[in-house]
Amino acid sequence: MAPITELKRYEAFDEAKVARLVAKIHADGAFFNPISVVREMIVIDGANRLEALRRLDAKHVPCVVYDYSEVELLGNVHFINNGVTTRLSEFSREIGERVEFPRRSPQDIRAAAESGQLIPNGETFHRVPRSVIRLPISLSALASATPFDLAASIESRISAGQIRLYQPGVYVCDEQ
Repeated sequence: MAPITELKRYEAFDEAKVARLVAKIHADGAFFNPISVVREMIVIDGANRLEALRRLDAKHVPCVVYDYSEVELLGNVHFINNGVTTRLSEFSREIGERVEFPRRSPQDIRAAAESGQLIPNGETFHRVPRSVIRLPISLSALASATPFDLAASIESRISAGQIRLYQPGVYVCDEQ
């Protein structure tokens, strides 16, 4: 768990995606997918989720912390077809105009986070060695001034047999 005020963005958010996330998190009363950050507390995956949590007055954010040495930083590829943009990283079909973004370095990401000159949403893709998904934490717990005890929650879920480790290359088919 990290205080929301300590997290830094290098990437702009997508307003339409943030609006959908705010509605979903509010309706569910819970947040499910932790944000990926590097040790400097720069959000490398989750700019839209972070902004949604800010708008929902979260004080703390569940995060998975990586060292940049274990993360692969790629330039993303988008396809624009009939005004709809999809990302190759989102399993888009390669239909429409192909737009390739430059590959950036960790130094570029750090510089954007420090300067506030944000990179447009979706231009980079950070491939992380492991992810945590579907970890429900109530919105009220995230909005509380007292940090949620994530370690105790995970221990409880392990004891109850509710956590499963998938091997690399697993595809999750219920993303929204």
